[in-house]
Amino acid sequence: MRMLSWNLAGKRVFLRADLNTDLKSTLFTKSLKFQRLLPTLYYLKERGARLTLATHVGKPGSYNPNYSTEQLTDFFIQAGFFCIWSNLENLKKALLHDVDVILLENLRFYPQEEWHSIEFAKKISHDAHFFIEDGFGVLARKETSIITTAQLFDVEYRSIGFAVNDELAHLVSIKDHATKPYMVIVGGGKGREKLEHLYNFFGKVTHIALCPGLSELPEAEGFMRDAQQAGIDVLKPTDYLMHKDKKISIGPLTFAAWKPVITRMSTIVYNGLMGMLEESETTQYTQKLFELFTQVQAKVIIAGGETSLAAKLWRIESKNIYLSTGGGSTLLYLSGQLLPGLEIIEN
Repeated sequence: MRMLSWNLAGKRVFLRADLNTDLKSTLFTKSLKFQRLLPTLYYLKERGARLTLATHVGKPGSYNPNYSTEQLTDFFIQAGFFCIWSNLENLKKALLHDVDVILLENLRFYPQEEWHSIEFAKKISHDAHFFIEDGFGVLARKETSIITTAQLFDVEYRSIGFAVNDELAHLVSIKDHATKPYMVIVGGGKGREKLEHLYNFFGKVTHIALCPGLSELPEAEGFMRDAQQAGIDVLKPTDYLMHKDKKISIGPLTFAAWKPVITRMSTIVYNGLMGMLEESETTQYTQKLFELFTQVQAKVIIAGGETSLAAKLWRIESKNIYLSTGGGSTLLYLSGQLLPGLEIIEN
């Protein structure tokens, strides 16, 4: 990591994090996205750096106080940082304060985040000497704060942080040398996007399991046909847990049918939480799957912000399991595709 060679004393660092989380949930500060960011923050503070920290939260469309990052400041204060919050309009005033962290307002309140706006990039990184990308979950994205802002800094002044470095260290062996039989299990939101990602696994995996969220899509039938023609065994649910007339999880018959297949695998990648974390009856079969992962010999990746949080809360721990904070980024990386946010740092 380039940042290990930087002289940081008295310098400002623009740090793009991924703290995208459900702010309505009482569990958000337990997220691995928060916990894994701390080593980078402590490293920078100990070496005398000052931080401007930016993240997006949700998809508010425009200003909405329920999505304001101001709600995150207590996490940083409790972790031992002198942290203040600032919107973009008052950032120059905030920069006059001698604090550890200036937390910027939700980037998605600003349409320029989607425009590759150089002006916006200069505003959010004002007075920064270095750029650090430490949100693995956003590496697949191409927003202003990820790509255009990084380009304002010479290559030697761009770096990943400890959180991204940890993800890469754990995922690279599966990306390059996954042992078969190899299963990818995917559900949750962003179904169409995930189906597209799954095409990148053709030729790499032996099994694909579609959970609710993907298995009901109109495109799922064509995908399953394509996968089978590529020699991949495709599993889909035969029964479901329902919530408000919505198929929200696999049911007991599906779990029983999938269990012997899963136990034969050498590599398993799981992405997409089935159910709602704060309503335990909707997540019972996600939890059963995760508990099964602790009993198998396979190398297992459990990926996604909410998904990895669930695994952490359920104490899913085993030397063969790695919890990845990325969702789409993890799927793309493991399938061998380039991550724009990583490429801009390295080139």
